[in-house]
Amino acid sequence: MIPYFSGGGVSGTWQEVNELLLRHGAARCLSFAYRECVRPYCALARSLGVRARLMLDSGGFTAWTLGTEIDLDALSATFAGLLDDYGDLCDFVLISLDEIPAHKGIDPTQEQIARAIERSRANFDILRREFAEKVLPVFHQNEPLEYFDKLVGESNYIALSPRNDRAERWRVRWAEHVSARAPPCRFHGLATHGYDMMRKVEWYSADSASWVRTAANGSIYWPSATKLQKLAVSTLSPALKNYGAHIDHLKPNVKRRVIDVIQARGYSLAELQTDDGARYRWNAEHLLEHPQNPHF
Repeated sequence: MIPYFSGGGVSGTWQEVNELLLRHGAARCLSFAYRECVRPYCALARSLGVRARLMLDSGGFTAWTLGTEIDLDALSATFAGLLDDYGDLCDFVLISLDEIPAHKGIDPTQEQIARAIERSRANFDILRREFAEKVLPVFHQNEPLEYFDKLVGESNYIALSPRNDRAERWRVRWAEHVSARAPPCRFHGLATHGYDMMRKVEWYSADSASWVRTAANGSIYWPSATKLQKLAVSTLSPALKNYGAHIDHLKPNVKRRVIDVIQARGYSLAELQTDDGARYRWNAEHLLEHPQNPHF
């Protein structure tokens, strides 16, 4: 499974994080909704003399969340300009502009779903004509399987979008069912993470910003015998209230060993407690060392 690191930016502390990812050949996912980040990332790859693997998301979900719309012409022009300027050193994957029905927090009607499919379909046809196999169509939870079967007949690489307002077990069950319906096809999981989602579904690739959110919430990844776990370190973390979830709740001898490992990796506990950027780097390093981490 190819993990795409999504989330974050390009300036300030993110310069060092992005350089780390590029030097290790990691795949990155950036959104058209934050397109000001894309060119600096490509320019950084050029300055480092490394090849970048970059997925460009249309920003459809972000626009839906904010109640705005993505302009297809602007999206297409951005895709074309990036391919022209950086196609020699970036392996691009493009996510088609998908239409999400209804509004956030409201279940769509069947009529709304049908209209959204028509618009998604039209956008995909336009982008596919210009960018060919680089463009992935999107299939959403709630959409009819007849539409999925049509997409499978036209593309061997499809992005699946589980509903993030559903319990994880239903998201996983849906992704399992859909991916098993067309085993020769490759599937990309949009914003997918969690132990069961990564363990039970045969993803070809997946993107997740959980490493960013984990760091922003004051925690770092910590390897156990079988997987990466989250360990809260920030003195502002709400996990301070939950026994066993924070470094300060560890037994003294265990905490001492944790601090020794932190220092051996070139960090200090104080740095990880107070600096988001240090936690971003730490989490990125651990995901690079554990590419099959079931929580990606």
